[in-house]
Amino acid sequence: MQDNDVSALPTKLPPPGQAGPKIRRNWRWGSSAPALHYAGLGKHVRRTLLIAAIAISGLISAAGCVSRTLPLPPPEVSSVSVPYANGSVAVSGFALEGASIGVVNDRTLQGTIVTSPSEHCDNTCPFEARLPARPGDTLRVWQFFETESAMEASVPQALP
Repeated sequence: MQDNDVSALPTKLPPPGQAGPKIRRNWRWGSSAPALHYAGLGKHVRRTLLIAAIAISGLISAAGCVSRTLPLPPPEVSSVSVPYANGSVAVSGFALEGASIGVVNDRTLQGTIVTSPSEHCDNTCPFEARLPARPGDTLRVWQFFETESAMEASVPQALP
């Protein structure tokens, strides 16, 4: 097709001097667009297209709800005490309301999980965790909320 060849265009223009198809130029908000009237689509087809568009947008927004979210930022660590006589240190700071806080000693790979209060602390709540550590040890601290994939295990009673 050459640039000036108009015979292959999808719409046919009326012969010179004759009026073409009527295009509805005035339309209200909420009514279908003029292009749909020009295309000759019936009211039921326009309604079906509208329902399909709403359904597709709903599916796209629902897919966003099941996607992974960004990880929580680490809690604010206010202080780490010097080791007590029993060899443990106290880590204190602030975390999100109701969050679980994990603290692990990188040298020993021992750790603990504590939970911040879940109400009455305006989005950030104080926490304190104790674990064995020596001077110079590196402690990793993070916060998380409960996951539904956690497994529960019970502690058995001692046999008599």
